[in-house]
Amino acid sequence: MSRKWSSKTLARHRADRADVVRAALESAGIIAPETERMSAGVKTADGGARFVWERVERDDCIYAQVVMFAVAERRRWRAEYDAAREVQLSHSAVPP
Repeated sequence: MSRKWSSKTLARHRADRADVVRAALESAGIIAPETERMSAGVKTADGGARFVWERVERDDCIYAQVVMFAVAERRRWRAEYDAAREVQLSHSAVPP
């Protein structure tokens, strides 16, 4: 969508989309994951850094596991969203 049409920034469009998805999940009783759960900018309760970044040797096996976990998580999220949309559609459908 063009900013000329809506006067929204890309960040605002993303936030709007996230709100729509979160509302769909909540209406179906699905708890959405915390959006900041992996953010490096979030601090611990005592104000310290939540993550410590350090160089590590690459392990192909662990790398593959992390990538597969990310893919599986993304597929699960999509399945949950699709299920939530089905619930919304079934509730909004008018019986014949």
